[in-house]
Amino acid sequence: MIIGGYHNIALVSEVPELPLADLTPVAAALQIQVQRDFFPIWNRIATVAAFDPKKIPHGFWPIRIQANIGDPNAAGFHTDANNQPFALIAYAPDWPLTASHECLEMILDPWGNWLTPTVRNGQSILVLREACDPCEDFSYQINGVTVSDFVKRGYYTAAVPLTGSYSFMGILKHPLEVVTNGYLSWLDPATNHWFQETYFGGVDQVVDLGPNSKEVRQGKALREWVDEQSRKIHPKKR
Repeated sequence: MIIGGYHNIALVSEVPELPLADLTPVAAALQIQVQRDFFPIWNRIATVAAFDPKKIPHGFWPIRIQANIGDPNAAGFHTDANNQPFALIAYAPDWPLTASHECLEMILDPWGNWLTPTVRNGQSILVLREACDPCEDFSYQINGVTVSDFVKRGYYTAAVPLTGSYSFMGILKHPLEVVTNGYLSWLDPATNHWFQETYFGGVDQVVDLGPNSKEVRQGKALREWVDEQSRKIHPKKR
């Protein structure tokens, strides 16, 4: 049984310098990552394929690569008018890594609202599940394409002891650990504020992202809003 359902993801270039022929090997690498590496751990699967932007099949969630996102806060996860997920990423040398990041996070939590109760430093919190954020600066190769490391089951809850590590590459050694250029986001029910632990520039710190409410988020999914706030603090985050 596939718990998370079967999804379809379209990798789409809206950049003339990035033709469909160059998208295809990246989509193939992402398909291998999803099926070979991600599915056995998370029991979530998807078809990943490259398409012309004018020929995206019905039912596919697009990851759109654009030359100029404009507002950096427009990058990453979004939902459309029908509440269907899509992602925008900027065309840059590391765009395949960013595409892998967005692809895995879209598969793990398509609507960007998965909160999991857990305990951090003795405090009960609701952590936002994101597949790659805690270890996003680490990557590996599939057929010459750079793809993102991702967390394993148990990282957010520590409910099931794991042998060795809590990320696919073995980078995370403890539940809720954050490593170089990683971050972890959670809601504190006691204060109704969002917090984020970050590890940028060699500094490990906890930042208050602000209060939690539908009015403040302006209808945005939790992941979209949290990422927008954190980009204001760390503009280079994925």
